[in-house]
Amino acid sequence: MARVRFIEDYVVKDREGRQFKAGQIYDLSEDGARHFISRGRAVAVEDVVEEVVEEPAVVSTGTSATTPAATLAKGKAAVKK
Repeated sequence: MARVRFIEDYVVKDREGRQFKAGQIYDLSEDGARHFISRGRAVAVEDVVEEVVEEPAVVSTGTSATTPAATLAKGKAAVKK
């Protein structure tokens, strides 16, 4: 088996009409992988490492008290007192 990532959507023109989606990784036979790679529809994938980076949620309360600059200013003012 060989892993490939399709670089474009493709529907196989046969009875089954198997569909491949761009950006998705598929396990294919060596011959199948070679076929799609040689035609420029897919690229070989050696190891799949998936990294998920989650952005922190931002909640706006509509006040300047929750902005970093306002929080920093309040902290500095409290230290001076």
